[in-house]
Amino acid sequence: MKFRKMASVLLAASLLIGCAAAENRTIFKKLSEEESMANEALPVEERAESFSPAGLLSLKDRAAILVQDDTSRLYSLYTWQPGQQEMALVASNMYRAGGYAQLKDLQERLENLKEDALAGTELPDAAHCFSMLVTDGEKVYGINHLTGGIFTISGENGKAVYTDVATVQDTKIFIQEEEDYSYALIPDTVAASGDTVLMLMNTWDDKGRVTNLYALSLTDGSVRKANVENVRNVCAYKDGKFLVIASQKKEDWDENGNRIPQMAMVYDPATDTTTMLSSSIGVRDDFSYQQLAYSEKLDAVLYCDSTQVMGTTNFQKATLYAYLPMEGYHVAIVGDTIVSADYSSGIFARTLTENYQPNHVIHLSGTSVWGGIRYYAMDYPEVAVVSDSDIDSASAEEVARAFASGDDAPDIVSAYVNSYTSRDAAGGLAIERLNQKGYCKDLSVYPAVKAYVESLNPVFRDFVTDQNGKIFALPISVSGAYAFTINPTVFGEMGLTMDDIPTNFIDLCAFVTVSYTHLRAHETRH
Repeated sequence: MKFRKMASVLLAASLLIGCAAAENRTIFKKLSEEESMANEALPVEERAESFSPAGLLSLKDRAAILVQDDTSRLYSLYTWQPGQQEMALVASNMYRAGGYAQLKDLQERLENLKEDALAGTELPDAAHCFSMLVTDGEKVYGINHLTGGIFTISGENGKAVYTDVATVQDTKIFIQEEEDYSYALIPDTVAASGDTVLMLMNTWDDKGRVTNLYALSLTDGSVRKANVENVRNVCAYKDGKFLVIASQKKEDWDENGNRIPQMAMVYDPATDTTTMLSSSIGVRDDFSYQQLAYSEKLDAVLYCDSTQVMGTTNFQKATLYAYLPMEGYHVAIVGDTIVSADYSSGIFARTLTENYQPNHVIHLSGTSVWGGIRYYAMDYPEVAVVSDSDIDSASAEEVARAFASGDDAPDIVSAYVNSYTSRDAAGGLAIERLNQKGYCKDLSVYPAVKAYVESLNPVFRDFVTDQNGKIFALPISVSGAYAFTINPTVFGEMGLTMDDIPTNFIDLCAFVTVSYTHLRAHETRH
């Protein structure tokens, strides 16, 4: 997929198109596994560019998108805003180093790439490899926690332009000292607001988890420990401040195995103080691993609950704002649009609407078909996909009751039809019982499906076809199937022919027992 280059620096807004109304679209779709295999089979000069999304940042009127080239493993920076058909390239050939081994790898790669450079290939700038990217809403900053470098990243004709800003004054916070060795740490969560970067560092000692929150100045590189304890998450907030999620205690669980409530606070780096928003969060019991994003336009804190984009203003009540094709591991907010990136799928934009009601909802139970449904949701943004409880662990009666009541009844079910957990108390397969109760659609009315099932091995065909010829399911994977290979030369040395191949498990055991001595002798000779 080709992207147009933006022949200006990142911040030259005059060359960006005007911000159009928010829209639902696929910004970038990653090559499927089949497409990737076909692409790799082509000569290098004929291969399509193949990228994997690696991160998102929220600028004021657009999203900054970090992608990694699947071949060179180098990074490029793009921007996108509502109304653009494609991402705009800002900078390329960037290198990311999260540890000292990667820094060493960069030096070795630069030596190996020198010949390519003579042919016109741009080499990454070793002095400006980054471990973290942050934004103050205007500029994109690269931070190297190993060398202490802080620099802005912009671009000219797709080539990275770096401007040194400061040097981290104390890089010891990124080093974990043990008795006989030390190693580099990288912050678990990083957020920037104004000229301050908050870095959440989690380590462990003999007493358990140790959490520290550090404030880094983008202006002079000074570092200090923030005056807030037991932090679990952080994101940029309004007026140059931060939203901080913290546990009420150092631990996450009490002695009875119950989760200790979390708090939501506003942290002001100018005064090193906090203001309580909620002393006991009610919308969910754990925000430790959620990517949080504040929307100034909506004045709400947004987070992803599976494929649902939820928002809250008081942390006691949550409102649905959108659905994503897959879980939002990386998100950015641009006006009333959320941009989401998934490493294995692509980058997507969805309009944020308070109390959102989709035109259609597909309830999915089980994870085996999630990949196919995900691609469907990419192409049909008006359809919401909801992942419900796994039907494979429920009895046929429980599932039937869900269908009868209409509560959380799945539209598509994936289940292991011959597994122990798929059987109900009477020993019947749950999927068969569902068909008997009339809850499975007859797929034989679709000629393509019928032709596919008829082409299957009878073992699989019989699993999905009932006695009346109704196709009530489709096989999507096989597990527990084993095969044995035979070396014809060794087989002949043993005086055996193909007619001697065992046809059942008992005969196989006898065959192995009788032939064990000969097989060991052959193994010794070879």
